[in-house]
Amino acid sequence: MGSNVTLEMVADLAEVSTCTVSKILSGRDANSIYKRETIARVKAAAKRLQYFPRIQARGLRSGLKYMMTFVTSNVGENHTREYLAPICVGAMEKLAQKGYSVQTLVAESAEKASALFGQSDGIAAITELSDEIRDLIEAKKLPAIWVNMGKGKPHDCIEPDDVSGCKLLARHLLDCGYENAFFVRRNDMERPHRSLITRRNVMKENLTGFHFEEVLREIALLSDIYRRVRKGQLKKTVIAGYGEGDTTFALCLALSHGLSVPGDIGFCACDMTVVREDIYGGVEFTGATSDIFEVGHQSGRMLLEKIEHNGFPIPSVCVPESLVIGNSTRQQ
Repeated sequence: MGSNVTLEMVADLAEVSTCTVSKILSGRDANSIYKRETIARVKAAAKRLQYFPRIQARGLRSGLKYMMTFVTSNVGENHTREYLAPICVGAMEKLAQKGYSVQTLVAESAEKASALFGQSDGIAAITELSDEIRDLIEAKKLPAIWVNMGKGKPHDCIEPDDVSGCKLLARHLLDCGYENAFFVRRNDMERPHRSLITRRNVMKENLTGFHFEEVLREIALLSDIYRRVRKGQLKKTVIAGYGEGDTTFALCLALSHGLSVPGDIGFCACDMTVVREDIYGGVEFTGATSDIFEVGHQSGRMLLEKIEHNGFPIPSVCVPESLVIGNSTRQQ
């Protein structure tokens, strides 16, 4: 039912007044006023009818906190520091205005997820999740949004506008006078995801007149490119890594081959989540970058709208990317 359920319907099912339902579901001293049986009966009725209180009805009551869960399947330190944390901070700037706090969940098991989802008013999924966790989110009937994994869906998704960022990057490489570009990606992707395919295709289509080649992130393949650069067989060459990790790997190997950056060869990242300084050996990457805090802002806004509209679909959002120019590419 969900979106058509009213406070009166919950009260009728629980056999209490609408005032009682309102106080129990809002948490206003409910434990000190009502019996445990009454509280349990009201919550059971609300759950059965899939009733979600509107934010406006709840209001802002001093000292109260409501909960949003940001769930991820990635436990890596870099992911937490550079992606999950900025998204949560950005979201809190929106959510705190309505009395919400944020908890994070590493979705290691459905049992653990189920317990935390039971405390949540809404869910933001930050990375690809297992089918089991996805099914659990659907079963809980909680307002949910999907961050950076919408696969082009028209509703409830937030993604970086990877097309705009790579167009800016391609224009920069053209202006720098490069003629050869190698798109490097890690080799553990049997089925590359949509963002990788999109960024690769945008770079290829916009680097007009270039020799463009896709290369797996393997020492032998990259070493062959670097040997050709050193022999003068490849000139005006740039390595365009899919992500920062791909670009850093390729850069370190190039430096071990005695190549100078950007004198002998240039480097850039097609998807640079966070702008870093001094990546390696004094090199600062040029790349297309997303405003991850803005992704968080949009996440908070969309979650609030999902709750205010009782779970109805919210139009998806693309967050524009920008170009950061470091010293890893030639001066224009």
